[in-house]
Amino acid sequence: MTPLDGPVGTLTPIAGHGTFHVTIGAGRPVLVLHGGLGLDHTYLRPWLDPLADVAELTFYDLAGNGRSERIDLSEATHDLWLDEIDAMRAHLGHDRVVLLGHSYGGYLAQEYAIRHPERLDGVILCCTAPALDHLAGAADVAAARGTAEQARVVREELFHPMPDDATWRRVWQAVMPLYFKRYDSELGARIDAAMSYSAAAFNTGFSRNLQHFDVRGELPGVQLPALVLGGADDWILPVEHGAGVIAELMPQARLEVFEESGHMPFVEEPERFVEVVAAWLEELA
Repeated sequence: MTPLDGPVGTLTPIAGHGTFHVTIGAGRPVLVLHGGLGLDHTYLRPWLDPLADVAELTFYDLAGNGRSERIDLSEATHDLWLDEIDAMRAHLGHDRVVLLGHSYGGYLAQEYAIRHPERLDGVILCCTAPALDHLAGAADVAAARGTAEQARVVREELFHPMPDDATWRRVWQAVMPLYFKRYDSELGARIDAAMSYSAAAFNTGFSRNLQHFDVRGELPGVQLPALVLGGADDWILPVEHGAGVIAELMPQARLEVFEESGHMPFVEEPERFVEVVAAWLEELA
């Protein structure tokens, strides 16, 4: 059985609510922050699991997401998830950790690094961005790359509030192929089957918290080792607006671009992804 066949974890009170999490491996502690919002950590596994050979990996579903407690998110800001990161770090008994944030998880990782650099050994920022002004052109990109229906969904639904979990699941399934350079429909079905969707979390992220997200002014002051990863074929957070900008702004950043990948390089180039991340972790002082 793989993590996609049946997520295994524990629901533990963290920062005042139940957080679903699992820890594997031994070594330098790494907290893994999933994307979305409105998704869960399962899509990151089993591809990140081999990193357990060199690190202690903790995967968890962010508050209100996945199998974590579905708390009221109507007034939630990023402070909720930043406090949860800190509470998880403390719960695990670590003074310092590495954050590995993918997509939306990368937004949170950047903000935590700005707020609490003394509690980090470094950050791994995968297919994320320091600001989102470029998303105004997302529908045009979808029209050029995808089907007419995918372009319609991006234009009319993707960046709008979702009425329920079923609608969010339908929208995500419609656009998921855009997130890969080479989409495998069977694998997509397995990812979907393991996923626990939350429209409320998605809505809070995109309708409330990302409207003014912009950390470009703060990143030059973050004195932390940073491994910044981007997919050359990423339609939603392309390197020129995402990883490349972060790498230019952070003084200790190293940029790695995965030429054969979209938004999920750990899926499309798994061996190189693990090799690059493991080597960087082992190089940390």
